[in-house]
Amino acid sequence: MENVTALYPNTPTPNLPPSSWDFDPGYNLVLQGEEANRIFMLINLVLNPLSILGGLTVCTVVLMIRLYEKSLMDRVSLRLTVVVSAIDAVKAAAYIIFTFVATPGETCAATSWLVLFLTNAYTFLSVAIAFNLQWIFLHRHSVRPWLESAYFILAFGLALATTIPPWADGRLGLDPNYGVCWYRSYSTKRTILWEWTTFLFWNIAGTLYCFVVVIAVVVKLRFNTVRTLRLQAENMSMEDVKAKRQELQINKLAWRISLYALIPLVTQMGWFISEIVMQFGHYLDVNLNWWLIVGTDLPGVLNLAAFLCDPALWNSIARIQRDMIDRYGDKTVFRQNKHYRQLTPLKKMVIYLLLRNAVMDQRETSTDGLSSPGVFRSVDYPKSHLYPDSMDRLSDVDESGIDDVRMGDMAMVTELERGKRRVDPEDDEEDGDLGPSDSTTSLPPKAGRIGYAFSDASSQVSHPAYSHHAYPPVHPHQRYYPDPSYRQPRPRRRKSSADEGVKRVMRGL
Repeated sequence: MENVTALYPNTPTPNLPPSSWDFDPGYNLVLQGEEANRIFMLINLVLNPLSILGGLTVCTVVLMIRLYEKSLMDRVSLRLTVVVSAIDAVKAAAYIIFTFVATPGETCAATSWLVLFLTNAYTFLSVAIAFNLQWIFLHRHSVRPWLESAYFILAFGLALATTIPPWADGRLGLDPNYGVCWYRSYSTKRTILWEWTTFLFWNIAGTLYCFVVVIAVVVKLRFNTVRTLRLQAENMSMEDVKAKRQELQINKLAWRISLYALIPLVTQMGWFISEIVMQFGHYLDVNLNWWLIVGTDLPGVLNLAAFLCDPALWNSIARIQRDMIDRYGDKTVFRQNKHYRQLTPLKKMVIYLLLRNAVMDQRETSTDGLSSPGVFRSVDYPKSHLYPDSMDRLSDVDESGIDDVRMGDMAMVTELERGKRRVDPEDDEEDGDLGPSDSTTSLPPKAGRIGYAFSDASSQVSHPAYSHHAYPPVHPHQRYYPDPSYRQPRPRRRKSSADEGVKRVMRGL
């Protein structure tokens, strides 16, 4: 026994031989120095709240967009990301508790189990994102709806199966030689085996798998880019161009999704390497400890950064902006809109932020207001009690000439029921807008066409593609001018089976 204490003076088990699985050499793995401990505590208290905020932000944004339109966020990787973000927020809160709990007891053991469970679940869900990317993008397999349920069941099932046994066996708690609540008797062979079978093996294997998938995705994206450039140099048919464009969209989406799978390598690999060094090198590497502390505190922040690069987010925002413009109008007049005035201050602020840049972008893209259908705003709107819900009220309207009236936010040209518009010849000659004797301007027969009022009645045009729109009535003698802030809606086209296949792939990713 004297030889044991001479070799291992700090051992808490001097009565056991060194060959025993329960012999603890008592290696000192506690961070030394009051200043270093204070800095690490400060890092924990600063970065973990940011991680909580990042995780909650992702969950809130996705939930709000899904409540607005479910199809905008209908993707497997996004649903997995939301759960990962929720785990990031809870785990960051557990790390804050972990920082202050350093006394033996059930609280210490429960905190250790919570950190262990959340870390394993985080890794398994990241593996699910990587596997789904491999299944859909790399191997080109079809989308299987049951796979998504399997991802969640296996991730949380494995997390429980790997973390409950050590907690039930009393292996979790405070080790004075380790300094924090983690595995008890940290340096014993039995504890090392427990940690490898319940924590290190699964997390290292999962993190390396995610990294391999990311490398494979990068290689395939590079191959696809080279092939696309080669085909562009040749004569390509329209079908080939469309197929290449769809493939580029999928490539872009796959690259952004691979960022989610890369986060575990950045945030957790320092922790795993530090654990291996302490187990087999028997010392605490301070440089690795910096990576450990900072990396484990940043998953929520990095997940938010990857989410901000996701095309689904910006496509959803663009769609919501278009819907807001349709409902509330140009940012210069939407404050006068009846619906806008009834909103709460918070909703008004959100709408203003959404519309602030959207209309300016549309004005930049519009080059010729007269060559394309647009909003035609009146110089002077007569007021009327006939349309109290319309922001721009009109009077003296020939109601027999109105087919559909849209109580909207901007005055546009009406669809005529009889296919004609009656004009006063005297007013025409006085204004010089029409010919001297033309009292009517013919439009195509009633078929849902829309006429746009220009200063010259000969400019009346019909656009069958936009027949699903109905616009406010127009005074026969009213002049209208194009508003370049309006982006004409694209005509609806019938979706092909290829388009549906691409959408299924993107939803599967």
